[in-house]
Amino acid sequence: WKIFVPTASFTWRAESTMADGLAAMYSAVPFGAACALIGALLSRRALREAAILFFFPLLTSITVPLTKHLLEMPRPDGSCLTSCGMPSGHSISAIGLMVLLLTDIYSRHITSRRLKAAAVVGLLLPIPWSRVQLGDHSVAQVIAGSALGTLLALLYAVFLHYLVQPSAALIAKTLGLDENLTPQPAFTEAAGVKTQKA
Repeated sequence: WKIFVPTASFTWRAESTMADGLAAMYSAVPFGAACALIGALLSRRALREAAILFFFPLLTSITVPLTKHLLEMPRPDGSCLTSCGMPSGHSISAIGLMVLLLTDIYSRHITSRRLKAAAVVGLLLPIPWSRVQLGDHSVAQVIAGSALGTLLALLYAVFLHYLVQPSAALIAKTLGLDENLTPQPAFTEAAGVKTQKA
């Protein structure tokens, strides 16, 4: 059967295993991530959240349909999804978002940085596996999607750093958002004194 989830549909087989159930949960994560990003933007109304949210439709609405149309490779036999399978859109979105969030986390002087990075990896990294487990993509298709997602995320991070951050205050003011995209200098926890990064 085809289980419809916006941006995250998947195949559910009649004789499914516990691994299939876990894979189904991970397969639905992109939809949950999109909702979380929208909620973060609405609650904080800040440029950083807007920049990360904009990356998601850039992948799902432009890159995924374009690459699938150009490559036109079918999905594995048994998949209930009808769109082309190369590359995996789930893998592009999940790994792309993971890489973008990791670059954002490690560019900032924030507490529990490793814990937050581990949570991001734990939530998004298994998604390509879930697509193979459910029979909706081949290994080659998720590898291609993961590689493309990584490349796009790195290019987008460079774009934000060199082209958006220098004008972040003006862009935020124009959009009516708070400017939190530019990383702030580090402070000592005890005295609130600025420290120089080595």
